[in-house]
Amino acid sequence: MILAIGNALFVPEPAGLAAATEQAGGNVQALARLVFTRYVFAFEVTSALLITAALGAMVLAHRERLEPKATQKDMARARFAEGDPSPLPAPGTYARNNAIDMPALLPDGSVSELSVNRHIARYDVERGHLPDDPKLAEALKHAVEEEPVTERSHRHEQASSQETDSQAEVTK
Repeated sequence: MILAIGNALFVPEPAGLAAATEQAGGNVQALARLVFTRYVFAFEVTSALLITAALGAMVLAHRERLEPKATQKDMARARFAEGDPSPLPAPGTYARNNAIDMPALLPDGSVSELSVNRHIARYDVERGHLPDDPKLAEALKHAVEEEPVTERSHRHEQASSQETDSQAEVTK
């Protein structure tokens, strides 16, 4: 309270914005005079803190490599040395193959029912081309059993009508 009264008594009358900028020669000149005279120490301290923060971030983010980074040539040689030169599946995929006829595996090792192609599964089951892995073979059989009855009957009707048409053409 005492400071407010003292400030009101001893500080000269405010001149207003127009008078202050006119006295300094314009807005830019007035701002430059304040920054480089009255507030120069505050700006110097702020710049030192920002430089220190940037250097600290670089020091904390830097890590030392213990061994050189593997090049693409090194990774390809390692893949061929392991006996599996095929490209690896995309990240996040639990598939062991990049083929459409092999279903994807869930993280627990079971077969994902959603990844089994019904048409290929039906073809494999009808012709007896089941994989050696019992889990995969069971998944293919299950996909064929899950196929809607309407699709199977529609396919059966189409096949029988094509046979009838082909027999009619032969008799003509």
